[in-house]
Amino acid sequence: MTSYIYMPTSSSIDVSMPVPSIIQLQEYPNPLQNHNHQTRKRRSNKSIETNAERPLKRTRLTTENLKAFEKMGGQGTESTGKKSTGRSSSTTTTTDEDLDPQRHPSKSKSSYSETKSTRSKQTTSTTDPAFPDIAFQNGILNPICSKPPVNLKSRQERIDRSRSTASPSESDYRHFASAIRRAPNEASVLVETATRLLKRFDDPGYQRSYNQAFTNFPKNVGFNNDLSAAQPDMVEGLDMPEFDPFPVREQLGGAATVYSGLQATTLPHLAGEWKGPGKDMILAQTQAGYDGACMVYGRNEARSFLESPDPAGHAFVSTFTTDGTTLNIFDHYLSESQGQIKYHQYPTSNSFLINLQGFQEEQTTVEESRG
Repeated sequence: MTSYIYMPTSSSIDVSMPVPSIIQLQEYPNPLQNHNHQTRKRRSNKSIETNAERPLKRTRLTTENLKAFEKMGGQGTESTGKKSTGRSSSTTTTTDEDLDPQRHPSKSKSSYSETKSTRSKQTTSTTDPAFPDIAFQNGILNPICSKPPVNLKSRQERIDRSRSTASPSESDYRHFASAIRRAPNEASVLVETATRLLKRFDDPGYQRSYNQAFTNFPKNVGFNNDLSAAQPDMVEGLDMPEFDPFPVREQLGGAATVYSGLQATTLPHLAGEWKGPGKDMILAQTQAGYDGACMVYGRNEARSFLESPDPAGHAFVSTFTTDGTTLNIFDHYLSESQGQIKYHQYPTSNSFLINLQGFQEEQTTVEESRG
């Protein structure tokens, strides 16, 4: 087995975002090899999916370093709660093949390719009918089973204060309602709602990404066991260069930089799921729950690096679902009890968009859900 270790720099680095306090050791197997009768090679008994934790020499961090992160997280520096990242453990099973490779001839190239293909099909897509059941078994609670976050009242008060400010005009509402009634598919609904309900953020380093899978997100950390990568219709957050000179991708990995690219959205904290007219909004709700769990996990990794986890039961991540007619907004956080980690998706707002009051109120609600 060959191990690759990313070593942190020994010099002090000024960062604008938190990163995890551990280095992940990943092991990659050598390609399959043929063995003659004289060969008796004993394989490692460590699962290739086990992450070995090594102590990390911490980068010096200051309150100023947290500015960008706290802008997204709101009250994330309140009294700390129980530290939990939602990591899962894996178990190694030793077989007779491990003990004697001579009894198990090497697979041919075509056989290995078929096995690899079969394994890739074992993950369940977020559009599969079995997805909601697997997500629930993995600890992603649906809104009915979720409990309200501790800071629900303060988040609602902030939204109510914002609703007293200027809102869309009646003319804007009429144009929106007309466009939604004529929308033939999901793409049409997305364009109309995104342009009217999501205002552009003032900071040029804050970006919005559409239909981008979380391809870099760590696999099998518990809530995403046996599931394909999350792929929200939209996510918002700072882009990776905003963290310079800190090497956020090297230090935090895919929990923060959820997909590849120099401008990748990093530590997203707002996600949206759209459906076309008459489509399955319950599926959209489950997909949003999965998106929220990914974002909560990434935020907890970052806060844990600072040794300053979010207060227990507090929500700083939000998602929404919409078909253009209704808009549902959820707050997300995790809880841990008796060794079990649950990811909550608590409904905080539900509106009927094709009436004037609902349209005006929910534009403000989505904006304030950014954290």
